[in-house]
Amino acid sequence: MGEDAPATILVVDDDETLCEILVNSFRLLGMKAVGAGDGQEALKIIRSKQNVDVILSDVRMPIMDGLELLRTVQDSKLSIPVMLMTGFSDFSDDELYKKGAKAVFAKPFAAKQVFDMLAKVLPA
Repeated sequence: MGEDAPATILVVDDDETLCEILVNSFRLLGMKAVGAGDGQEALKIIRSKQNVDVILSDVRMPIMDGLELLRTVQDSKLSIPVMLMTGFSDFSDDELYKKGAKAVFAKPFAAKQVFDMLAKVLPA
């Protein structure tokens, strides 16, 4: 999150309202943010060579869920940290961390939790 270029956050959630709120919140903090409705849409954004510094993704989504997105990012050898949001999940936080998540947030969460974790996850 250097001074020259703001960090780009890719928010992935099938809840359009939440996705829009998060994208706008990141923008208000001076970051670049883009939203996607599912994992496939997120991968299209990443593959379009758009710079993405971190992914904040819901776990449960239709088409491609957050875990499949996480696995695809890892398998593609992309060095993009993935933070996961859970509502009703079949996985515990520990399981999600073991699968490679850099952070896990239970919905609803305080925006400050996400912003504090971004400072730890984003490259300096």
